[in-house]
Amino acid sequence: MGKVFTAEYVKKAQKDAEWAYKNVIEKFYYSMLEVVFLRIKSHLSAEGLKKVFEIDENKAKNEALGIEFSQRT
Repeated sequence: MGKVFTAEYVKKAQKDAEWAYKNVIEKFYYSMLEVVFLRIKSHLSAEGLKKVFEIDENKAKNEALGIEFSQRT
C-alpha cells in the first residue's frame, strides 16, 4: 500500500523540496561565480594578476576583510 497524500504531508513535501532547491541553487551560484573569477584571471596581464593575488592574500590573512570584500562585490 502506498503513501497517503494528506494535505499536511503534501505541504511538508513541498516545503522540503523548496528548501532543497534553494540550497542547490545557492551552491550553483557560487560555482558560477568561481567559474567567472577564474575566467577573468585567465585573461589578466601579469600586473593585473599580481594585484588579484595580493588581494587574495590579504583576504586570506584577514577574515573580516574577506567578508567585507564579498559583501561589497
